[in-house]
Amino acid sequence: YPHVMLTNKNKHIPLLGLEEFRKDRLHSKEPLLFNELHGERHIHKPHQHDFFIIILFDQAKGNHTIDFKEYQISNRQIHLLFPGQVHTWNIEPETTGYQLMIDRHFFERFSARFRFSFVEYHNHPVIELEPDSFKLLHYEFDAIKNELAAEDSLSELISSRTAVIASIISKSAAKI
Repeated sequence: YPHVMLTNKNKHIPLLGLEEFRKDRLHSKEPLLFNELHGERHIHKPHQHDFFIIILFDQAKGNHTIDFKEYQISNRQIHLLFPGQVHTWNIEPETTGYQLMIDRHFFERFSARFRFSFVEYHNHPVIELEPDSFKLLHYEFDAIKNELAAEDSLSELISSRTAVIASIISKSAAKI
């Protein structure tokens, strides 16, 4: 996989696959999972994933440690996690947000829509959003949630919407 290499530098830290999060799902082969984040959540034990995660925080407080660097969680932010990155978090009770967990192969379909090299996103995994960008992203996250719930859901439509999300994130990242 040309863009992101999963290294063994953190081999003593547990590596979780997407199947760990599919356990409660009816469709166990979905390439992308959508989760709503409501309220308090804690991950005290560092772990890593073999898939991508895009988190859109709405009203939010707490801290998110990515590759041993702590970031404050606040309103209207995007957090990006790449395979192999180590993270923990403490999310405070009043928090709301949305999370996309994306299979690596599915990610390849739209990864070119990220405007900057993945090293840039590794170094700046938290992006503050202007209200308009947040509204657009919220709409796309919602549309993906609805498409995943539809009986006749189309993976092409989900892929296109995820590409739009990547483009909006890139536009926001350009303002940093």
